Amino acid sequence: MDVHAVRPARSCRVPIASVAVVAALVAACERSPSAPQNEPINLASAQGGIPGPPMDVVIPGHIGPPPHVRVRIPAHAGPPTFLSSIVAVGTGFDFSCALRGDGVAFCWGENLRGQLGDGTTIASAVPVQVSTTIPFRQLFVGDQIACGLDANDNAHCWGANLVGELGAGIAEGTPSLVPAPVAAPHQFTSLSLGLRASCGMGVDGLAYCWGQNANGDLGVGSAAPTINVPMPILNSATVGLHAVNTSGLGPSCGLGTGNQVYCWGLDAGRFGNGTTANLRSAAPVPAANGMTFSSVHVSFGYTCGLTAAGEAYCWGTRNTFGEMGIGSTAAPVLLPTPAAAGLVFASLDEDDTNRSFKTTCGVTTSGEGWCWGANIYGQLGAPSNEICTPNPSFNACSTSPVQISGGIGFSRIAVGGDHACGVAVDGAVYCWGRNHVGQLGDGTLTDRAAPVPVLLN
Repeated sequence: MDVHAVRPARSCRVPIASVAVVAALVAACERSPSAPQNEPINLASAQGGIPGPPMDVVIPGHIGPPPHVRVRIPAHAGPPTFLSSIVAVGTGFDFSCALRGDGVAFCWGENLRGQLGDGTTIASAVPVQVSTTIPFRQLFVGDQIACGLDANDNAHCWGANLVGELGAGIAEGTPSLVPAPVAAPHQFTSLSLGLRASCGMGVDGLAYCWGQNANGDLGVGSAAPTINVPMPILNSATVGLHAVNTSGLGPSCGLGTGNQVYCWGLDAGRFGNGTTANLRSAAPVPAANGMTFSSVHVSFGYTCGLTAAGEAYCWGTRNTFGEMGIGSTAAPVLLPTPAAAGLVFASLDEDDTNRSFKTTCGVTTSGEGWCWGANIYGQLGAPSNEICTPNPSFNACSTSPVQISGGIGFSRIAVGGDHACGVAVDGAVYCWGRNHVGQLGDGTLTDRAAPVPVLLN
């Protein structure tokens, strides 16, 4: 979940105040009008009082967003200049970011907790430049935070800091509206940002995690409920961890020696070892029933991995909308099970936000984009005809992959909360799905069931 933007030549900050717009947003959105800004949105209380939904339960969203939310929209129609020459894209809970080839980062969408990194809390329906003079070589996006790695492998993060997930050592509950340096040790080769925790591979060869730790989610061998600076994962050198991926609420996993999968946190059917044992492990243990993978991707409730041959396998306890891609909504799936049959993938990504409607997408070795799972807001990027829940308002899905509309060749796709974005092979960025706070970056607040270009006016 991976992204300097030039602000629109003419832009304005427009309160969403008209009755028609408020009514449309109320019908389409999930934020509570009365939700306090210093508390997690749409989360229940997990063990130990740490914010987060109870295991396997995602609380349905409330109607929203608050009427006071403001969104930057273009002051005039155009002509548009499409955001291009992008090397990475990332998506989170109602916002998106991209990284240009010159190291300049842009973000757009929700900004209640500084997710756009521009020094404000005003949402934007068009890309705005992240407020830093530091060029990034990599960009990563989580639920309500984003981070960039500079040329010296230093990490800089911005956005929410509900339980220390920024890793900057600042007070929990205090967001950062601009990039803040991650506390030492802070040099990394890669990062993984989840719902309420973050992990990364250090240049020293050790794996680190920080943030929520209610069930040993950080793998650091500690019972501390939260840790707001990077801590080394216990035995990460012993098992040879060289890649980590976190859901940020629940288990995290990584690849060790021989590409063996290791997981830590709460198992309960999510480690892929064929059991629903309520195991809490504060250190990495063997997972995925001994299968080896070239990459592993953890979401809240389910995990997918790619084999060296590009075949997808998934397992876990969440499959309500067919997000595992196994052709059904069967759950739990306690062992790695073939998914997206017949497709050979170069990359995968999953929604790891606190959304009830989960989606998975991948790019094949030939550059085709495919998605499966929930399609309530068009987040599959293509039509689907299946019904996966008894709720007539929230049932669109596909338990098998559907090809994204438009014939676009992708190099990477990132899946966020009810929307997705992808980098095309020509460096342009496209987004699709839900758009109530401008997270698609097309200058509107209109949901899109097919990819639309991210633009600057």
